[in-house]
Amino acid sequence: MDFYLQEYVGDVALRGIMIGNNGYFNPKGKITRAEAAKICVLLFDDVKRTEVNVKLDGVPYSIVNSPGYGSMVFIFSNEEMKSVHDEMRSRQKDYPGTTDAETGSLYYYENETLKEEDFRSFYFMDIENWKVRVDFSLGFSGNVYGMGVATAEGRMERASKEIRHFLSLIFENEADSVYRLIESVVLKARQGVNETVEKTVEGRQILIVSHGDALNISISAYRDK
Repeated sequence: MDFYLQEYVGDVALRGIMIGNNGYFNPKGKITRAEAAKICVLLFDDVKRTEVNVKLDGVPYSIVNSPGYGSMVFIFSNEEMKSVHDEMRSRQKDYPGTTDAETGSLYYYENETLKEEDFRSFYFMDIENWKVRVDFSLGFSGNVYGMGVATAEGRMERASKEIRHFLSLIFENEADSVYRLIESVVLKARQGVNETVEKTVEGRQILIVSHGDALNISISAYRDK
């Protein structure tokens, strides 16, 4: 099954709408008319759904904010990612601006206005007014740390302490050199030069793609053996 579909399978399973057969979801199996009818009934009447109890013993997870739904369980690919997420999240209160944390991602802004504008842009599909409003963002989906770094003057500088701290959590000796690499791509973007950088540092693959107003950075959460 494609990785991005697993989230939706988990949603319907946890809600008791589709719980599979003998412990297997079988996404490529055929569905009967009776099964389709039962799903329709369960979609509209949650009282008739089967209660699902999930054991999370030994599973790396955190309870995170989910706009519109209160909170959700976010499961990480390994213990390191959970530890890094929880550490970075605990530091957000000290950011020299404002921050947000939702659905397993962390966001850092200059002020509340930009934060509110970003929320409306994403959740109300205000595409016409799209722009980079974050100083820095950090995601933990799959087995990759996904970073976004704005290239506008002052933004990376404001987020530098948090970016450096994040890198120090996953690199033993090369955090400073990775920061300087990111900084050099930001400085080139400010001069109108976009570039793509691929590199392996301490067994972690790094991909940096400059889009002018922001960098998209992926760093593998697992070290190559």
